Amino acid sequence: MNNIYTEIDTLLAHHINEQFEMSELSDSPLLSLRVKDGVVGVHWRESLTGNEVEEIIEKYKFRALLPSFNINFTILGYVENKEFFLFALFLEGKQHEQSPKERSHFMELFNSNREGVKLRHVPVLPFVLSLPGAKAALENGNKYEDVAKYTIKAMVELCEGTSPMTGRPRKGLVMKSISTSYAFKCYSESAMLEGDL
Repeated sequence: MNNIYTEIDTLLAHHINEQFEMSELSDSPLLSLRVKDGVVGVHWRESLTGNEVEEIIEKYKFRALLPSFNINFTILGYVENKEFFLFALFLEGKQHEQSPKERSHFMELFNSNREGVKLRHVPVLPFVLSLPGAKAALENGNKYEDVAKYTIKAMVELCEGTSPMTGRPRKGLVMKSISTSYAFKCYSESAMLEGDL
């Protein structure tokens, strides 16, 4: 996954007509669960303990339900207040993560097979990002450098605010193309100033 500051050329040159899902980039602990031939492997880092991980696994019945899909895959999510927020889904043998639509379908299937606590997604902004303004500006003869600078500024401003997941200042957003595998991170100005990247 790329950073907008290094990928703005790619974004404007090849993805200017696309729509992007905007989801939270969080400072919460990450938890990864990999299903391989019916066995669930677990990996975590940062501030989670083994006991906390086992609580999450039991709460969502991951060891029982994930193998029921009968495929090899990995899910990645944030843990906040003893809840798991799905962030990404990878199928074994695929180079890129699954699209937002495919991820949503997975969640629907997972939640339909259980009672009680439902699997939730990392907060997504209630609209998708497109770049019609940048496209029109380029077509009207504006300098590429000016359009790129404005696009970066607009995206960084979108990253500011309080996270509904953590109640803390949002670290940034992850922009995932709705129709392709292209994705990049965009950090909030406050996170950049604090060096919290």
